[in-house]
Amino acid sequence: MTGLGHATDIAVLCGMLFGISQVTSRIVEITFGSRYDALYSGVFVSFCFPLAFLILGLGGPLPIAGIAFSMIFGACNGLLTIVRGALVLSLFGISGYGEKLGKVIVAQGMMGAMAPVLMAGMIGALGAYGALLACLGLALAALVAMGLLFRHAARSRSAEPKNAR
Repeated sequence: MTGLGHATDIAVLCGMLFGISQVTSRIVEITFGSRYDALYSGVFVSFCFPLAFLILGLGGPLPIAGIAFSMIFGACNGLLTIVRGALVLSLFGISGYGEKLGKVIVAQGMMGAMAPVLMAGMIGALGAYGALLACLGLALAALVAMGLLFRHAARSRSAEPKNAR
């Protein structure tokens, strides 16, 4: 964040708000999430990730942009951990749930482990704003993929016989 012009104290505050937002979103999801289909939650999370990057990029060094980014990104990251399991269950059912969720978790864990190294490399090669644009591009690609998944699942559900649900 300091590479985007934010003061060190604001960057530290944003890091703290990220964690708080992550936990708060999980509490809200556990409390109220059963009211929403996992696919809708997935689309919402997928929409908010690029929104967070846009706010950070367009807000420049304004502290409110960094704070808004951290809170939205943190909340989405927290929701993603819950939505991940709910989506696997919603899309594939209970049969083999543990194995299927395990595959998703391993893939996500590997990407999470590689992310700091990849991000450092992008910042070194592209600069902070270039890395931010790359993250925005990846977030938009994830949003498109989630939209396609949503459309596919909606078609599959509408094709099911009424008594199969």
